Formats: sequence, structure tokens, C-alpha cells
Amino acid sequence: MELLIVHSKTRTGELALLRSALTGRGIATEAFVLPPSWELTHAETFVVALRTHSHWLLAPSPDERGHPALVFAAGFGAGAGERCSMFDTVPYGAGIIPCYADVAALVEALSAERVRWDQVLARRVARDTLAEQGFDVSVSAFFEAAQMGDVATCRLFLDTGFSPDLSDKKGVSILCRSVRAGHLAVARLLLEAGADINHRSRDRDNSPLMDAAAEGQTDLVAELLARGAELQGVSRNGQNALVLAIGKGAEDAAALLLSAGADPFVADKLGSDAVQYAQLLGRKKFLEIIKEKFPERV
Repeated sequence: MELLIVHSKTRTGELALLRSALTGRGIATEAFVLPPSWELTHAETFVVALRTHSHWLLAPSPDERGHPALVFAAGFGAGAGERCSMFDTVPYGAGIIPCYADVAALVEALSAERVRWDQVLARRVARDTLAEQGFDVSVSAFFEAAQMGDVATCRLFLDTGFSPDLSDKKGVSILCRSVRAGHLAVARLLLEAGADINHRSRDRDNSPLMDAAAEGQTDLVAELLARGAELQGVSRNGQNALVLAIGKGAEDAAALLLSAGADPFVADKLGSDAVQYAQLLGRKKFLEIIKEKFPERV
């Protein structure tokens, strides 16, 4: 963020304190002092100064609020919204440009804008990088990268501003897609970006944990449990994560779920629970744990 302060000469001393405070917040500033008289040569220099800065602060004295350069700068910056503000006691142009009379309030506002602007620039860089690497900047391309386990490209999509909670046309979140494909690193990236760990996919009514169990992805089950994934959910067929893990033969994943508190006696829509499926499918390792944990019920 590069801030051009367009101000009256009489406010130079006052603005020195402001510029010092902004420098401490990581905001580079440069001053353009309103000249006593306005000539064409001034205009050329002034336009260059405006164009080479990302943000503008207008700080006139009361008697120079109508100065031609200030009026021009206000028109130049008004369309930029948050990128232009005023340091004055009187709002300019019916409040089109945000106006601050208090130094502390102005410093906080500009600091917040610096954070927003850094995000804007980061998104531009990420978008350009994706384009340079031949990727479409699209939801479908993001999903493809996730299903391929391409962590670096997925990070670029997130940096571009794509949500970690996107769902495809079938109602399956990008997190669930990465889990079903067995890509722990991508799933971790999405979770760290704020993806909903308990989102239920529309096709199976599965959460990411249930998908991890159904695919026998023990490392993903461990990751999701460590991050607090809910255990109570059941799929469209009424099966909880434990039943899904047993059905897949993922006894290590089932043991993790059981240790975390999953209920092995929740019956699905066919009336069978994890213990009954384990008995039917010969999941001996799991049954030994059940007998030790629930001797009165098995």
C-alpha cells in the first residue's frame, strides 16, 4: 500500500505525526503539497503522483477545500471507494469519500485498509500465477487440482479467493472430494483455510469423517478426529462412520473411531450395527476390541 497525502502546507506539522504513525503500521506515505496557484505544469506532475500510488488521503485546510488539485484528486479517488479518504472535519462530496477528523480513527481505518489491500494484491498474484501455469481460474479447475492431490495449486486457488467450502454439482464439498481421493495434505490445507469439517455431501449424506471411514483412509480418519469431527452423523442408509469403516475392512480406522467415542451399537436402516457387521464379515481384530470394551454386550 502506497499512500499519497494531498494536503495544505499549513497542515504539514500536523501530518508529520500521522505519517510517523502510519509508517509504524507498515504504510508507506508520500506528500503532495497543494500549490498556492494552479497551473498546467502542476497538473501533469500531480496526475503522475496520483497514478503511482495505490491510495490517496486528502487533507486540506478549511480555506483550501475548493482547491483545483483537491477537487481533481477527489474525483480521481471517489470511484476507488476505500482507496481514497479524507482527514478533515467536514465530509467532502456529501460523504462519498470516507472522512476522519480523529488521527487515531484514521490510523486504524488505514491500517485495516492495508490488510484488505494486501489480500487484494495476493489474490491478483495468485490468479496471475494460475493463468501462467495454464490453469483456468474456475471452480472445476480447483476441484480437479484437489482430486489430483495438487497441494500447491490448491493453495493458489485459495489465495485467489476461492472458498474452501465449495461444492460441486452433485453437492459434494471439495473437502469430501479430497478425502474420497485419499489426499491428506489437500484436506489439511482446506481445513486450515476454514472448510466445514462436518459438511454433509448431498449424494451420500456423508461428512468428511464418514467418507474417510468408507474409503478406509485411516490417516484421514485420525486427522479429522484430531480436529474435532462429529461422530454422531449417519449416512443416507443410516450408517455411522464406524459401520462404514467395518464395511470397508478398515479395522484400524474403526479402532480409532471406537476410541474417540463412536457408538458400535447404532443400527442402520437394515437393522444392523457395527458389531453385527463385524461378526458377519469376520472383522476379528475389531471384535476383540469390542469384547474387551463391552464384555456385557457381546
